[in-house]
Amino acid sequence: MGEAQRDNGSSEGVLVASVYYSCPKVGDQLHQGQLLRQVCEWMAKYDDSGKPSGAIAHGHKLAVIVAQECDLAQDFRRRKDEPMVETDLRSVLLCPARPAEEARDERREELNTSFWRIVRSNSAERYHYLAQVPAEADAAAQGHEPMLVDFRSYFAVRTVELYRQICATEENSAALFTILNVPWREHLQQRFASYQARVGLTLDHFIPEGRRKELPAPQP
Repeated sequence: MGEAQRDNGSSEGVLVASVYYSCPKVGDQLHQGQLLRQVCEWMAKYDDSGKPSGAIAHGHKLAVIVAQECDLAQDFRRRKDEPMVETDLRSVLLCPARPAEEARDERREELNTSFWRIVRSNSAERYHYLAQVPAEADAAAQGHEPMLVDFRSYFAVRTVELYRQICATEENSAALFTILNVPWREHLQQRFASYQARVGLTLDHFIPEGRRKELPAPQP
């Protein structure tokens, strides 16, 4: 995939990038690997005593759905006749997606030149790099520069609320953007699941000689 992700802004780069995405259809179900604009995450607001006292709207300019495709499809079939029904899929899990260079500029020390090469090839477990989106695959016909997804940053929106936001007509409400094609959406999902399933060990199997003296004495 490395060759195809050399997005350089040229017409050739846009043509190659178009294999990754499809334009979403109005009225269709939500999909795994679908990107949305202006998703609102509702966060609890607390008073001085620490009790909930309402909600605060936190907007995400771009977000990608990392829920399972089969769950989204079953939910949509239930929702056709009853749009506001509560199904087993109570919430949809999403990850914010940011313009790649913008995200890199904010974390320049970590995302230095050598590590950035690893990130762009999707070999860094925490990050997922998405190619630029051509205008023909964008519901707004605008296109978009490459994006970066941080698997450590994710959030959930109630399913019925997410559909409500997409169908709303108010200014700055959520809107369709683009959809990752097969197998790139499954690749994103597999990497996200792998990152969430990692296990933090208190002790590695191999310990360099210089660190062995720091280990605590074994208990009888």
